[in-house]
Amino acid sequence: MKQIFQKIGVSLFFCSLCFFSFSQGFVSSLEPELNQSVVYVSSCDWGPCIEKIVVNTSGTILPNRVRAEDFKVSQILYPKDSNIGVTKSTLSVTDAFTSDSKGNKISTHSNYITILTDVHPEAENSSPFVSFALSTRFSPFYGYKISNSELNISISKVKGYVNADVAKFSHSKYEYTLSNEDEEESVTLNYSFYIPESEGKKFPLILWFHGMGESGTNPYQVLLGTKLTSLATEKIQSYFEDGCAILAPQCPTGWLESTKKSSLGVRYWTPVDKDSVKNKI
Repeated sequence: MKQIFQKIGVSLFFCSLCFFSFSQGFVSSLEPELNQSVVYVSSCDWGPCIEKIVVNTSGTILPNRVRAEDFKVSQILYPKDSNIGVTKSTLSVTDAFTSDSKGNKISTHSNYITILTDVHPEAENSSPFVSFALSTRFSPFYGYKISNSELNISISKVKGYVNADVAKFSHSKYEYTLSNEDEEESVTLNYSFYIPESEGKKFPLILWFHGMGESGTNPYQVLLGTKLTSLATEKIQSYFEDGCAILAPQCPTGWLESTKKSSLGVRYWTPVDKDSVKNKI
């Protein structure tokens, strides 16, 4: 694999494309402010999974007063352009303790508390992404309310999401027109990319196509849903002389959709025919 990509010198130019940002995104490090939480998300083999939530309480808490069974973590669904959320479900809390602002456990009193949640392929509601029918009407990420009646804690403001590997990627979009016999349709294709920090170098390029489950308009689903972030880690990058660039487009609906639509306005799916003449050319 190393020899193959070293033969491909690819310079990536994105200056002609418009950059955009999400209302919420992933950063490499973040500290919650007063009465706020920070959500840590892992990129696991089975997809994205919340591993811990760090909260900044209004007062200092003694370690012996923090018990996992007293905490409730509610998953809140927020419609776009609205601060009115609806509770959708809850997360399973596995542990809780006093910590520093980054979630590291400490044995003294603190105004920071870290809550660990279930990290497992079948852990319920562990994904931070809104993913169901009509999800485009809602914010791309769920909100979370942390409550504990014993400690008089009720925190519903999420300051942000943390995953250092995801934060290495930048995001942009490409707009194009899809034409068929009856109409033309404007389509926006989001994509994520990573470029090694070596000025004046040409890098091999890995072009990554996601599966059906990562289709949509939130490219963070591609980065975390397929563990694509591992390609930007130091270990994988060291396989190449000067590192390797990564480009991951996100299909809004499905890679196999055709331009023709049914009477209901839904595009037909076109299976790939490996034995067709066209595919042999």
